[in-house]
Amino acid sequence: MRRAHPFAAVAVPFYSGIVLACAAACGDSGSDSETPCTPLGGPGVEPTVVALVENDTNGGFVELQSGGEVHLWQPLQGGHVIYVGARVTGLCADSVMITGRILDAETGEVIAHETRRGFGLEPQGDGTGLSAPFDLGAVANVALCPPPVEALDVAGTPFLLEVEVSDADGRRAMAGATVTPVCGQADAAARAACECECSAAGADAACP
Repeated sequence: MRRAHPFAAVAVPFYSGIVLACAAACGDSGSDSETPCTPLGGPGVEPTVVALVENDTNGGFVELQSGGEVHLWQPLQGGHVIYVGARVTGLCADSVMITGRILDAETGEVIAHETRRGFGLEPQGDGTGLSAPFDLGAVANVALCPPPVEALDVAGTPFLLEVEVSDADGRRAMAGATVTPVCGQADAAARAACECECSAAGADAACP
């Protein structure tokens, strides 16, 4: 039996495909700003996640597909994380907060999550905005390895990914998809280290 992570307390519906949803606090009515900004896409555009994305660590974004893969990378501090974000519309681009969550596909329990705040989005010229491609601090760095839950194989196991983006005026948008973390490093040694650390024994194994 899996031991729940301390954060594992929130159940969410299963995502059969990418779900685009605006949270209850969306809209301009909750703004405390004296001079509200013009949201991406223009006034009145509903806050929406147009696409879930992952940073490829080389200055590019890859759109995530429900039922597809998301890549595990080793940050400077060690372990392995996924770098996930969203292309959004209807939000102010000046200062946003992004939260990425990984949930158990069977129980809906939160396994891991991370929040980044205080960064801007770059307008894409089509009414949407995206994090700066070379700034890994402008996407959620969700730590998954060593596994945060006992006896959990992270690499190769489908999970639910949930990404929520909000702006300083209280607008929010959220989307979810089923994704499978994988070790896709080109270097064989780095890939082997990832596969070891992201296995069920990763918390105790002497990985290379």
